Amino acid sequence: MHLSRTLGSEPLEVLLPEVSSAVRAEVGRIVNVLRLLRADTSASASPRAAIPFDRARGELSRQDGEQQARALEDLLRHHLAAHFGSGSFAWLGEPLLGVQAAWRALAVPSAPDLLSPVSLPEPGERALSVARRLVGALERLGRRPGLSLWRARLEHAGAGPRAGAAAFQALLGEASEGEALAVPEGPAALAGACECLLDRGAVGEAFGLLSDHSEWFASDERLRWLWVWTLLARGEVSAAEDTSAGLEPWRGPLPAALIDLRSVFPEAAAALPGRGSLPSCAPPVPARAVRSRREFGAGVLALFRFEADGGARAVWLDAAPGLREDLEEWLADRFDAHQDAHQPEHALVIEAAVQVAHGARGRPPAGALGARALALALVPFLDGAGDVAGWLHVECEHHLLPSRERLERLAEAWRGELAMSASVSPNGVSPWAPILPQEPGGEGLESVPDPDRALLSGVFRRLVGAACFKTARRHWWGIDFGAGEPRAVCEGGDGLSALGRGAGCGRALERCRATGGVVRFDDADERLRLHSEAVSGVALPIGVRGEVHGVLVIESSRRRDFTDRDVERMAAIAADFGLALRAGQFRAWHLARFGVDLHFDASLCGLTRFLEHLIAAGRSREPVVLSGERGVGKLVLARWVHFERGGGAGALRGVSCRGPAAAELSLDSKSATGSCLLEGLDELPAAGQAQLAAHLAVRGDAGERGAPLIATSRRSLAAAANLGLLRVELADELARMEVLVPPLRLRREEIPGIVSFLSRRFAADEHASVAEFDESAMGLLWRQAWEGNLRELESLIFKLVLAADGEVVCARTVRATAARAGQTLQGKLPSRHPARADLVAALRSTLTGGGRTNKSRAAAYLGWDPDTLCARMAEAPLDEACLAAEPSPWDAPLG
Repeated sequence: MHLSRTLGSEPLEVLLPEVSSAVRAEVGRIVNVLRLLRADTSASASPRAAIPFDRARGELSRQDGEQQARALEDLLRHHLAAHFGSGSFAWLGEPLLGVQAAWRALAVPSAPDLLSPVSLPEPGERALSVARRLVGALERLGRRPGLSLWRARLEHAGAGPRAGAAAFQALLGEASEGEALAVPEGPAALAGACECLLDRGAVGEAFGLLSDHSEWFASDERLRWLWVWTLLARGEVSAAEDTSAGLEPWRGPLPAALIDLRSVFPEAAAALPGRGSLPSCAPPVPARAVRSRREFGAGVLALFRFEADGGARAVWLDAAPGLREDLEEWLADRFDAHQDAHQPEHALVIEAAVQVAHGARGRPPAGALGARALALALVPFLDGAGDVAGWLHVECEHHLLPSRERLERLAEAWRGELAMSASVSPNGVSPWAPILPQEPGGEGLESVPDPDRALLSGVFRRLVGAACFKTARRHWWGIDFGAGEPRAVCEGGDGLSALGRGAGCGRALERCRATGGVVRFDDADERLRLHSEAVSGVALPIGVRGEVHGVLVIESSRRRDFTDRDVERMAAIAADFGLALRAGQFRAWHLARFGVDLHFDASLCGLTRFLEHLIAAGRSREPVVLSGERGVGKLVLARWVHFERGGGAGALRGVSCRGPAAAELSLDSKSATGSCLLEGLDELPAAGQAQLAAHLAVRGDAGERGAPLIATSRRSLAAAANLGLLRVELADELARMEVLVPPLRLRREEIPGIVSFLSRRFAADEHASVAEFDESAMGLLWRQAWEGNLRELESLIFKLVLAADGEVVCARTVRATAARAGQTLQGKLPSRHPARADLVAALRSTLTGGGRTNKSRAAAYLGWDPDTLCARMAEAPLDEACLAAEPSPWDAPLG
């Protein structure tokens, strides 16, 4: 008592400095009871014993009520925390008692025979139901501080964050007025309101509410941390770091949305302390197709579905008004975004799993509509085969996306509502099963004697050789898409048995084709694998300019048989074979349509770029003009352009621009199908030019596209216009997609390959022996001017094949055969002032297998001695180590 009189009313603060205020208050109540009992038993106080005893009994009764209330509140914390789980910001304080201890504490110590204010949970009773009964028990104990807060928390748990925020904000209004709610409970109401707002993604509202009550931050740790997390959700990372620097680390649970941000902002780890919590034990909310973006605090809520043409179109869209100006362009970009490896839709289709992306450093995530977007989620819904049939797009201007579980339930609700067909897939092709033989022990694919299979299998086998992967316990297939439907043209490997009826679905192929990306599985996956015994595999796309023309599938009977480095290396090699495969597909189509095989060496310097430009021109709907001398191959290239326009399915209708009949061109833009080929454009009469100009003007209308136009000209459009052969405005209109084909005399590097190819082709056509050309013959053919270009060369090689009769062709035979045909061949190229291009071509044409120059062979091709070649190289000057950097005649193909 002396200590109490000396130190005032709070001596326990000195005696118990380390304990919490709650424990200190409990000790104080016990001390009060003991003091009352002592006074009641004191002799000097015996006349007044009745009054202190009643007070003691009342104090004990009050303490029993306090104990029950504290136990009820701890039980509420346990049960509501179990209901909210890790997906909510709701924090109810740390319970002092465990669940079992709290239920035991409900027994009344002064009257142990009395019943507990609330019964134990029934078997299977939900946590929310128990919480409602606990709040009812608190209400029966009488008016208590904090009871209104528990009612608001129960509203949050039962009716959702929107209703909870309204309940807390009503309490907050009372606290601000200083009326019904005690002032210390005002910060708790503010925290509860912000937690509800953050739960539904209303980050802006939470920010405004906290800003309006910043004076409470100093007295409430929870509010300070809510402010830090709100700043972080808004992308204000530096401000969040600065604010959290002076705070004690948060020791309570951290919602899953903030735990996910640890990987997004590793530099802000100090702003995201705390522990994880268990998932909610509440039953899943019935799935419903949410149509309002405000449900998540999102700026965009869209639903995309793949159509039969392989493109993705929006079937539902809710975007903020400020974002609608850019909608049309954004939707057009989404049409084929799954084919772009830099877009999230690409990974979505490959993995068939939720994709989440966050913006950083002021840049929105890829695929976002809004420039201020900070996060987006793409949630797939799958068809019957387990492939992506469409997806849900949720985009926010903050980092608090809905949980994956909630997004997946939402996508499932949309899938059911749209009744997606199992046959819909991103590329709109038929299922995989018919591609490969299904009979056990059936013949291998190489046994099918299709000429086009032989052309394409050669490309795949060269690719497999270049990839240099082990074939033990592995099997590979080369898949071709040239005919539209996928088909296996070759296979190999030492692992896995023959395909039988138990083959897998092979959906990895579909995903690879749809996205243009590598698809990989490391464990047995019935949906992805092709072979029923495969437990790992990879599908490597092969294509040109984003369009997949084939796939190399490799599968293994070992799990995780493909390392990241191996997959990356093989994917890069496969990408390099895209043009070779496309050239093979065109050759196969040309052979089937016209009965003639062709030669393309895509490895030649410059030709790769030219062919890529040609393919791009073919995919365009603009008229394409091929300009070049007679016999350079314009007709073949025109057929390739036609082939790129729909796989060459329609007819290539030729229209001559020469003669009187050309004044009446047949260019019906409405009825024409396939492609229209105008031959000899530079000879088109004036009347025909006027008709063509009118036709192009009509084609400018999107509704009158008609058949694509292809034209050939022996002169460039500019030269034809300068000579007055072509109207200037017509030349300017057509020059947008002009392809200049260089003459053969500028393409000498191709001559050895062309000669060998023509020798084999003519020998097969004429049932003769293949003619072999020695170095002298090849050099002589190499240095000719070939004024008639490829046609002139073809004519001479045909004669040589028939004359050789299987013998080796030498320079003397070439001269004699040419002389009989009236041709005089050039013995050597001029050596005084040679063209730099001829020096480069000679050195490139005679490179060794290891890529080194052979000056002796190069000099022989030029018709010189080696010393002359070295002297001219020094005069040029020409560095043999930099041959690859020298220009190519194919380098500027588009006019």
